[in-house]
Amino acid sequence: DLGGIYMENVFGFTFIKKSDFRWWGGPLVRFGFYGGETETFYLGATPYKEEHDYFQLGIGFATGVNIKVGRSVILAPSAGVRFMGAGGTVDLIDLNTNSKVDGDDISGGVTNVFVNFALLF
Repeated sequence: DLGGIYMENVFGFTFIKKSDFRWWGGPLVRFGFYGGETETFYLGATPYKEEHDYFQLGIGFATGVNIKVGRSVILAPSAGVRFMGAGGTVDLIDLNTNSKVDGDDISGGVTNVFVNFALLF
């Protein structure tokens, strides 16, 4: 059960601009923090859980169009790619004593290709 918060921002630059159409694109930056714990599991008769905390950093590129359809509605599909890395810690907790038994550093990365569709009012 991990939960967290992230912020992602696309620095969009206009490539083509008309009265009812705009094509934009630019770099994106993402920051996130996540934490949580596993359900109880047993090694022999001893109950344990793992506690996770990690930080995420991502960079990438996104492009999209804004198409005006009516007086106040804009269709805004976009697509992009982001490269993300994460690092943090995982602690093994003995639930009989409620103490940390072991800890380790974790890290990893992932690449996402995404498509998004938004309506702007």
